[in-house]
Amino acid sequence: RVALTDIWGIGRRLSARLEPHGIRDARALKHADRDFVRRKLGVPGLHIALELAGRPCLGLEEVPAPKKAICSSRSFGRPVTRLAELKEAVASHAARAAEKLRAQGSVAAGILAFIQTNRFKEGEPQYANAANQALPAPTADTAALIEAAHAALERIHRPGFSYKKVGVLLTGIEQESGRQLSLLAPPAEARRARLMAALDAVNARWGRSSLAPAAAGIAPEWSMRR
Repeated sequence: RVALTDIWGIGRRLSARLEPHGIRDARALKHADRDFVRRKLGVPGLHIALELAGRPCLGLEEVPAPKKAICSSRSFGRPVTRLAELKEAVASHAARAAEKLRAQGSVAAGILAFIQTNRFKEGEPQYANAANQALPAPTADTAALIEAAHAALERIHRPGFSYKKVGVLLTGIEQESGRQLSLLAPPAEARRARLMAALDAVNARWGRSSLAPAAAGIAPEWSMRR
């Protein structure tokens, strides 16, 4: 009973080619001669007729959903005791997570920093902790995420431990196009977005960390285990 003009992909223009031949509804198109339909409507029209007959021809395009959590972490190449080195490592991870965030067109409302000692090393004091730092407004700006990660790290850092691993986890991830803005925080600057785009373009062309924030250190001694 469905008219040809109401079938997705047919419409009025193509239905005019079939109606003079007695094909005026979905049932008639379903049972029409395949060669005839192909001559009149081409391959796309033939696919529609086959779909009406229950033969799948038009595949669904699967679009990967953006990640709801982005984590960046790695064990140190050697035990780390100094806060300055921990902050460099956290900055490095925050920069990497921010890059992944921008690649999927998202922003994050907060960032969690975590640290831990080597729990498999006997005879040494153990400690592990994590803290989340909320952002004034969701963002994918590397500098803002590093600043928040440092604030979280400073709250959980305890001197006197040899740390084995550090990392960050982005929280409250949402699409940039529909992000929740803040009445109190200043709007994001367009030039910051252009700066982040330029940063990603350079690293995509010349290799990861060709450009990196100074907060991540230059040739750091704590280098990650690879």
